Amino acid sequence: MANYKKSTTPDLLKIFAKAAAEQGEALRNADPKRANSRYRTMTKTYLELKSRGPAAQKEVLSLFDHADGYVRLNAAAYSLDFDPRGALRVLEVIDKMETGLLGFTAGMAVKEWNKKHSAKVNPTQN
Repeated sequence: MANYKKSTTPDLLKIFAKAAAEQGEALRNADPKRANSRYRTMTKTYLELKSRGPAAQKEVLSLFDHADGYVRLNAAAYSLDFDPRGALRVLEVIDKMETGLLGFTAGMAVKEWNKKHSAKVNPTQN
């Protein structure tokens, strides 16, 4: 088990990226136990980055250009709260360029984000 507190920020990014890629592989192979395990690893890793302050948290943005689509997807999803414009751009590209679960998930993330935030602007609309 990784000791996230003792890991360097670059090591945390590697752990996050590896977990995201492995989660994508697990989802493609219909292995929910492994996918959930990798999700927990990503969450713990991201929370450690966030606890180190904005500079460490923003290092997740460096994964927007990663070769693996699931790494880009998860980096963008975790970045929505502090860089929504950049994260949405990544998610929209994945939605347009990828098929299957990856593209669908990115598209749903964009749709839900837009719905949530349009409700804040227009609270009387459903």
